[in-house]
Amino acid sequence: MQIKEVQEKLKISSYTLRYYEKMGLIQPYRDENGYRNYSEEDIHKIERIMFLRDINVPIEDIKDILNNKVTFQDVLENHIEKVNTEIESL
Repeated sequence: MQIKEVQEKLKISSYTLRYYEKMGLIQPYRDENGYRNYSEEDIHKIERIMFLRDINVPIEDIKDILNNKVTFQDVLENHIEKVNTEIESL
């Protein structure tokens, strides 16, 4: 699936997809002419990234989750702790 199809399917900008690639979160296959081709695995990974970004998980934490350095649960518990600290300070 090329970038335009992913944009339409996931309602995401090409800029964001390129940013995720630049940050090392996804690595779509490049064909002979340099076009990005996204696999179903890439699509699922992008959906997961979008969910985590929607709940304000930082890119570095997302990278750690995707690279299995930390668990999703650990990151969410840490995130909840940070949000609770912010709430208390307000």
